[in-house]
Amino acid sequence: MKFFCFITVLSGGLCLSLPETVRGEAEASPLSSSRAGTARMESLTLRGLRLESIRRRMPDSREISAQLLSVREEQALYQCSRPSELPGGWDFIGRPVDRTEHPKCFRLLQEIRELEPHSLLHTCIAGGRESESCSKFFLNQQTLSYSEAQEILQERLVIANLGNNTAEVPSRKEQSSLRTLQLRYTSEKDEEKKEEYRAQLLHQQRRMVRLSCREQPLVFYRTLQSLGTTVERFSDAGDHELRNIKRMIQEYQKLTEQREVEKPASPFGASSHKDSPEEEKKEAKDPAQQYIRIRAITPYCKAEIDRLLTVNPLSATALCLREGAFHPTCIQAQKEREKEKRKPKKTTSGPVNSAPTESFTF
Repeated sequence: MKFFCFITVLSGGLCLSLPETVRGEAEASPLSSSRAGTARMESLTLRGLRLESIRRRMPDSREISAQLLSVREEQALYQCSRPSELPGGWDFIGRPVDRTEHPKCFRLLQEIRELEPHSLLHTCIAGGRESESCSKFFLNQQTLSYSEAQEILQERLVIANLGNNTAEVPSRKEQSSLRTLQLRYTSEKDEEKKEEYRAQLLHQQRRMVRLSCREQPLVFYRTLQSLGTTVERFSDAGDHELRNIKRMIQEYQKLTEQREVEKPASPFGASSHKDSPEEEKKEAKDPAQQYIRIRAITPYCKAEIDRLLTVNPLSATALCLREGAFHPTCIQAQKEREKEKRKPKKTTSGPVNSAPTESFTF
């Protein structure tokens, strides 16, 4: 048997055992057949059925299509994955998906293409987890709140169309308790007591993040060129994701300006020259024409994640809920958490009130 640990954002992290696969076997057991994967896939299937029902009544609803796309892409990440020798014990299929060899994965990718022809997930799955296409898919992803997404996409999102919201807004009592803990933590001078308050604060904040981030994100794909028209609208209010998008747009604009300056003038005025196939292929790789993935999460979820990251910038709970369980940032955060758990505890003459590392289960 092969053992490996894998995390699911809502169902928690579990150490799973999957049967060894024979080298050259047609299809290794996908993560979707593991205990945690099965539970998550069942939850996604039910949510997908509900969204399909709503979509039949409101076929033009952008928010319904965006959440359904998010569900189908997450299902594909589980279904199109397999155990491997890579760190963490899993990889994507790593080659073009065959209808006969991987029928469930193939059907999901087909449905994703119908929902969003510009989805880049299939290139990541075919390339494998460590491929350049997979790196671009995840690292060019940006996570915004609903209101930030509406601003950058210039689209009105009618969140009420999504139906029952599974997220919970923390009560006034919980918010008051959290503010009291934050005040005690920031004002405490004694190091041992400060660590004790920090541990309590982290525990409370992780709980509030779990309550606030139950709703499935929305997923959109846009080119930098299309987003460039809204660059002046960014408030730049300290949000690192908005700054990332603004930086990419500004880099694209600089490249465009440089290309215009360097373009040789035609001695015959306006040129009627048509690009060769090679030039057209090169133009297709223009960064401005490449799509980036935008995840939109609820304002409450975004706010609670940001608060938790203020106290613990490497919080696996916050980073995995913000980026998704398969994102390299989430995977790295898990590795760091495991390293912390393995560090020898400091011993003193008195009791130690150190802040515990985060629980492996969300």
